[in-house]
Amino acid sequence: MMILFLAAIASKALANPMAQDTDIKGRVLNQDNQPVAAASVYLMSSTANVLIKSAVTDENGVYTIIKAPKGSYYIEVTSVGYSKGKSAVFELGDQTYQAEDIKLSPSSQSIETVTVQGQMPNRSKCQWQARIER
Repeated sequence: MMILFLAAIASKALANPMAQDTDIKGRVLNQDNQPVAAASVYLMSSTANVLIKSAVTDENGVYTIIKAPKGSYYIEVTSVGYSKGKSAVFELGDQTYQAEDIKLSPSSQSIETVTVQGQMPNRSKCQWQARIER
């Protein structure tokens, strides 16, 4: 009876192996092909547009998203001074996925005129007092 039980468990494990999570590696560059450091990288579900995992680029613009489950995704990247970048949709399987480079374009924002006003303290009214004892 015990052998039959163990055989049933083994056959179930072989028929339905557990899904392995895998890593995603990639690089973020600017329009001059220079690395973008400290960019926020988001792994997004392509079916529900939901954030799954995130990472931050290093000084070489390289990121690694660790242990992502199998599925259909796209990568979204944001960084101060740049427009948002987005990858094409891809399928993540059992092997480490090497994502295509994502290039960010500089963004500029114009603002209305800013006027700063203030008042200087009136220094002519400063009084000094001294006490001299003998």
